[in-house]
Amino acid sequence: MGDYSKALEFYEKAHRIKEEALPPSHPDLAITISKIGSVYNTMGDYSKAFEFYEKAHQIKEKTLHSSHPSLAISYSNIGQVYNNMGDYPKALEFYEKAHQIKEKALPSNHPDLAIGHLNFAACYERMGEYTAALKVLQTAFEIQRKTFEENNPVFVSTYSGFGRVYRFMKDYSRALDYFEKCLTIDQRILPERHPNLGITYSNVGDVHRLMGDYEKALSFHQKALNIQENVQCNPLQFGTTYTNLGKTYREMEDYPMALSYFQKALEIRKKKLPKNHPDLAIIYHNLAKVYLATQEYSIAMNNVQQAIEIAQEKLPLNHPHLLDSMYTPNRGVEQWQTPIFIPSTSTQSSTGPIYHVYSHYGCSSKDVDHCAMCRYLLQPNTYLHSNPQSLIAATQHSSLPSIQRQLSPTPIKPVRYQIDDQNDLYLLPKISGSPKTRREAEDAAIINICLKDKSIDRIVLVDADEDNNPEDDDDVLYVRLYDLEKRSS
Repeated sequence: MGDYSKALEFYEKAHRIKEEALPPSHPDLAITISKIGSVYNTMGDYSKAFEFYEKAHQIKEKTLHSSHPSLAISYSNIGQVYNNMGDYPKALEFYEKAHQIKEKALPSNHPDLAIGHLNFAACYERMGEYTAALKVLQTAFEIQRKTFEENNPVFVSTYSGFGRVYRFMKDYSRALDYFEKCLTIDQRILPERHPNLGITYSNVGDVHRLMGDYEKALSFHQKALNIQENVQCNPLQFGTTYTNLGKTYREMEDYPMALSYFQKALEIRKKKLPKNHPDLAIIYHNLAKVYLATQEYSIAMNNVQQAIEIAQEKLPLNHPHLLDSMYTPNRGVEQWQTPIFIPSTSTQSSTGPIYHVYSHYGCSSKDVDHCAMCRYLLQPNTYLHSNPQSLIAATQHSSLPSIQRQLSPTPIKPVRYQIDDQNDLYLLPKISGSPKTRREAEDAAIINICLKDKSIDRIVLVDADEDNNPEDDDDVLYVRLYDLEKRSS
């Protein structure tokens, strides 16, 4: 029923009775301690949850053999807290320990094994490994459907996992289908104001936002808030709804409303999460986008810097939130992307041009705001990255004319703006077509620029991506570096 304070009260009463009757290392004490930890985990108090889960685990380690099923529960609980706190490798480590015990003790189609696969999926999803996440989700689903009927509540977690991954992969129709399956089950079995129903409403609303139906998105987010703001639930749940509302209003260009919701979400996450949690980076990215839209570039960059520091510390280098790299060996050009911009206090090089800036296809020649942002970023003694070579693999490139012949899109003419003595900004008209077509057109335009100016040895493409991924893997600015230093003449 979602009354966590009441649950906590009764678990603590039960624990006090057991403490008086049992020795301090009795396994039954671990059960109630673990239950208390679960309530704190559900309430979003992860440090408290970890404290109780660890106490329970220590008791079990003293009294049980190493392959006891109860230890698997402890490992799984601790893994869940690490996952919630944003330490995904550590979470996987504990989930794997739990799964190994269960695999030895249970038949291959036991439902508890499906839970283990769902735990793996949650980690892979947050780590940006979507193919791996889909694989283990499918394994969980295959186990569950051999045991349960189609509309059993056990499927909600699995359907929700599929929905989130497909949303990240931008397959929005599939994502919506899975979230609506969750909603059908939730509405059948849960009270109309249950916190889990609020989560599902928010997920459905976010997919409608991504599909451009803002009216429906706002309707579902409001349903979520009506639950989350009026019942006791994990504050992080309505923090997510605030974030989704902020994105919706930002896309509707209602920037004051967007800013209001993002700030509410930030306040909640700063209270409940470690200061380096990846979910905080998401909020900082979103705030940066709003401040960029309102031309408050200095504030935007402050938020950008906070976001990138967290992302670099907590996410793997190949995570979509941090680095989206695309390698095209048959074109002889290696391209790297990294979110936003990383300012440096390094002094300006005296060896000639450092960066020539080339804008993304989404910007028109009239996009003064974007030009101003680039001008701000390229003020004296500011680099886009303090160590570009950490992002660029030195490769021997094919000759540019031969690369040019491989590209077929209609030539497009960039408009050049001189930013200073060492940097130029190139803006393109909007390019229509598939992502592949657009990228080929960009490559062709870059090659044309380089053929005309042999002094250019590196191009930075500034990408203000508007695809608006729900967890901001694309909902940020990117920098894509074309390293032409070793190109053939």
